[in-house]
Amino acid sequence: MKHNLINCYIDGKKSAIAIVENVIYLMSHSSNWDGAKLDNMLGWKFAKRICAVGPYDYAPAMVPGYIKEILLDFAGIDAQAVIVEGMPEFDAIRANIRRCPGRTRKPSPKKEEPAKETPKQEPAPQPQPAPIPEPKPEPKTDEVRHAIFNEVNAYLNSDDESDRAVYLYGPAGSGKNVICEQLARENGIEFYYTNSVMDATELEGFRDAAGVFHETEFYRAFKNGGLFMLDEADGSIPEALIRINAALANRYFVFGGTRIQAHPDFRVIAAGNTTGNGATEVYNGRVKLDGATLDRFWAVAMDYDRRVEAKVAKGDKDILEFVRDLRQSSKAAGIPMILGYRCMKRLANLRGKVDDARLVAAAVLKGMDRDEVKIVWDGLKHKENPFAVAMA
Repeated sequence: MKHNLINCYIDGKKSAIAIVENVIYLMSHSSNWDGAKLDNMLGWKFAKRICAVGPYDYAPAMVPGYIKEILLDFAGIDAQAVIVEGMPEFDAIRANIRRCPGRTRKPSPKKEEPAKETPKQEPAPQPQPAPIPEPKPEPKTDEVRHAIFNEVNAYLNSDDESDRAVYLYGPAGSGKNVICEQLARENGIEFYYTNSVMDATELEGFRDAAGVFHETEFYRAFKNGGLFMLDEADGSIPEALIRINAALANRYFVFGGTRIQAHPDFRVIAAGNTTGNGATEVYNGRVKLDGATLDRFWAVAMDYDRRVEAKVAKGDKDILEFVRDLRQSSKAAGIPMILGYRCMKRLANLRGKVDDARLVAAAVLKGMDRDEVKIVWDGLKHKENPFAVAMA
């Protein structure tokens, strides 16, 4: 099994990003980590699958901003500080940890015993007031919500509990994971996530030889209440959504031989890149979803939102103009390109740090045929844009 491993500190906690047979895993030593174990852990104890990637060679020299992006887009983790191996800060953190052995207590000198006195009558202990519970965290005040947020929230709060299921479909990088987390916060419920189910046990759980039931994200959301997101639903086995459909319709489901009743706060969002009617030219690895399942879900198209674009591009007008112009040109030419928030974010994070031509080649063109690049460039309306100039 081939591994690429990037050791790092994520918000001060030792971790790593592992690429295992074109699948990205987030590694951890924590016993509370919820994820699949790998055959070879490379010294780590636990791993969580984030997403599948192409056959690229990811090296530890990757910029921390890209690792932050992977965590936010695919694992829902908003990391504030990522320090990767090879950076001076990484060695400083590691050295500081090694320089902090446990302190030894010096034996205290013996004290002479005072003369015995008549014990004083201690006052009776007074009852202490009950601790005041901490308030729930307020939603982030600076977050930008997609235009469809209120519509999807209305569907998730339908009076019919069996109707609280939405299928979000749209281009890659349009913010489907982010809106799901925002909806969970808005409704004061937990967020549960599973990506591209390839086996029914990834939803249902299973009992091992000792009779111990292994829980899943779907099980926890169903039993305890919460918003369950099945990402890449149109890349999962069709049986996955059929099982979710049955759980929604009946409001009960059998996990590990035990029938569980659905919690009133159980909600589902399935996300995909297609309408559920099969593969497309761009998303050619997708499957056709069952008609009864599609009928169970509210189907909501989710395209790129201009306000969200402005935020991820950090207000950079050159980036916004270039990506939007390129988007319309490639569509008119019939040349498929994925030009979402992720693309804009990469340009914004690394502009000025990497040569514009190399940045556009790595973040936008990604090995496109030169003839296709020329066709798309010819269709641009703003060829004077710095990124368009770098693309030429």
